[in-house]
Amino acid sequence: MKPSPAQLILLQKYLRKNLKYRETYAEFYDHILTAVEVDSGDASFNDMIMKVIKDDFNGAQGMRSIEDQYKNSAFKELKRKYLNYATDNFRVPGIFITVVFGCLIYFMAKQPWFDLEVFLWNIMAIRAIPAILRFITRIRSPRIHGAPARSIKSDFFKWQNFITFFIFYMAYLLASHGLSTNPAWLKEITPTPLMTTVLMLLIALHSLTYYKVCRDDIKAALKLT
Repeated sequence: MKPSPAQLILLQKYLRKNLKYRETYAEFYDHILTAVEVDSGDASFNDMIMKVIKDDFNGAQGMRSIEDQYKNSAFKELKRKYLNYATDNFRVPGIFITVVFGCLIYFMAKQPWFDLEVFLWNIMAIRAIPAILRFITRIRSPRIHGAPARSIKSDFFKWQNFITFFIFYMAYLLASHGLSTNPAWLKEITPTPLMTTVLMLLIALHSLTYYKVCRDDIKAALKLT
């Protein structure tokens, strides 16, 4: 049975109502359409798709359960990649890049022109790289009409952003001795070279590691386009 445009919209609305992520939406959408197109029965389109969903996925609840399993699996895989790449920064040959980064940052932090404003601008510049890569990954992902905008990998992005926020928090905590008592604490922060080096190095290595994970994701997306 070849679905009409109106019937396709009906299926899209049903899947969008019951699914959260564009990747699982695409998988279920293709599976159901293929099953319906090879079905030569006389049932209505709506009955056909309900039968496929019930027989193949154990109903709408079964689809949501499969989606949750897929989300957890994707998060674990991306987290595994991130941690593997992160430990590579402290192994040969990655340790050499880490040492060079550390020396360059320490040299910069020792300069008389280096202050809190320069420190924050450098961190913001470093953090812009993962944001750009995430945007590229998003626009290069395959699109299906009616699919949710949210990605199955959103939990990983939240997790890696938490790492950055934690480092920022540590930076302010270590730099200021009166966050709660002095309203002008921000102006009085004077980052020490050692503290600056450690924190900026953590940010740089975190961004480099995230870049490697995004690089793999972009390559996978390009193969699908």
